[in-house]
Amino acid sequence: MFKDIFLKITEPEYRDLPYTSYSTIKSFIKEGPKGLRDKKKISSIYIDYGNLVELLLMDLKKFYIKFYVTDIKIPVDILKEGIENLYESKIMDIEFIYPTDEEILIATADWDKRITKKETRLNKLKEKALPYFDELIKAKNRTIISNEMYYQARLGVENIKNHYYCKDLLTSKENIEILFQVPIVVKINNIDIKILIDWLYIDHYNKIIIPIDLKTGGFHNNTFEFTFWKNMYHIQGSLYSTVLIKFLKENKIFDYSYKPFTFIYLSSLTNTVTIHPLSKEILQATWNGYKKGDFYFKGLNKYIELIQWHKDNFEFTYDKEIIDNKDIIPIKVPLTMIIC
Repeated sequence: MFKDIFLKITEPEYRDLPYTSYSTIKSFIKEGPKGLRDKKKISSIYIDYGNLVELLLMDLKKFYIKFYVTDIKIPVDILKEGIENLYESKIMDIEFIYPTDEEILIATADWDKRITKKETRLNKLKEKALPYFDELIKAKNRTIISNEMYYQARLGVENIKNHYYCKDLLTSKENIEILFQVPIVVKINNIDIKILIDWLYIDHYNKIIIPIDLKTGGFHNNTFEFTFWKNMYHIQGSLYSTVLIKFLKENKIFDYSYKPFTFIYLSSLTNTVTIHPLSKEILQATWNGYKKGDFYFKGLNKYIELIQWHKDNFEFTYDKEIIDNKDIIPIKVPLTMIIC
């Protein structure tokens, strides 16, 4: 069994490893060197839904540790943020005391300024916001999700489990190993790289390995290809494939065939599942570089080296290319321009 060759660390411990990852590379390409320094906390209903589906499918115990399901209507935007900030401030007190009316009004001052009468505003807040404050107390720092989202995620998970392609990949049999959330660290060009594979299916009888990443989103399944390029999933697929193959070779595993890195997409809009294996051409082009019209993708091998250069030189403002050219970057003629 391969389980014993992989790192024995928790997900938070993996996140704390200061190594280059898919998210590091993606931030560097989108934002330049600044993206290596500024760590943004990203949160949205779709990210919560995706994590919810993953845990319901892969780690039910962790689901109960991370999420709290509520029957109430969760407030949105400014009101939700104001109540959460109020809760955070109250739990920091030496003794927890339920907020006063004045504290509630101050915390939600930016919500619906059309309601100016104090008494009316307070009654509205007690109806719309205080039940959420009470749920925050019960949740004890777990992420609060609505019953509606929970049942939708459960339906999505059942659809994954019953899908003809996924069913076998989730069925434990003799000589079959199914691993979730697999952390791997390797050196590429003497640079530490880390990945966290959602799902590894290993058939020890036929000697087949299938790496899988589960994606969710609020769009139809037939738009996944657009999302794939927009979110740079080709980088994830190429990086994970390269790292996994290198890791297996380093551990003297040469006699297993490696199936294409595969994305499984669950649409929260329709709760339908589609399968998206990556071609070798995409994986190789992403690693080595390619041109698409006037767009030039340097290649993952080059981006990894550039990221390490910026880290080693503590340069998080200017691109290496700008520094090397002493701030002079000539304007090139676009490939699509026809000169008469």
